[in-house]
Amino acid sequence: MVDDADYEWLNQWKWHIRRDGNRIYAVRAHYVKGGKGKRIHVPMHRLIMDFPDSHVDHIDGNGLNNQRSNLRPCTQQENLMNSHSAQGNCKYKGVYWDKHLNKYRPRIRVNKRLISLGLYDCPRKAALVYDKAALNYFGEFARPNFVRSTFMGIIKQTSRSQNSASQTRRSNSKPLSIRLSTES
Repeated sequence: MVDDADYEWLNQWKWHIRRDGNRIYAVRAHYVKGGKGKRIHVPMHRLIMDFPDSHVDHIDGNGLNNQRSNLRPCTQQENLMNSHSAQGNCKYKGVYWDKHLNKYRPRIRVNKRLISLGLYDCPRKAALVYDKAALNYFGEFARPNFVRSTFMGIIKQTSRSQNSASQTRRSNSKPLSIRLSTES
């Protein structure tokens, strides 16, 4: 998808789909002058935003939605913050099954530090804890597991007095561990 204003201009090139890990983008081939047939791929979203060497975020997470209202400049870190794929052994983003403890462990990476968010019996509760941390750390770039309005309703039901958090720093500069508990 592109804006009507960009459609004719973009049609001067031949576009194809390129998979980058678990993401899909519209790209065009560009042959480098003096590069002996070397070609590079130019992503449509970078061309539209006129950011050839910079990062552009698709707000809705759809790499094929290149409408200007869906694109925003970002840093590489901000772009990674809102990836929407779950990795590991659980269907929720940021949640992992700890086979040694038989519990779900939500974790989040902030400024190259892996932060543990506690241990939970229920994967959904672990995912809610991850979502709360993601919204806290990543703000508008967070991509929670649950729809924001649903999530925010659950969080509002939990008063601040019912939440507890403790932070510990391990010696030798290991990741910071934060434990959050929510009662719902």
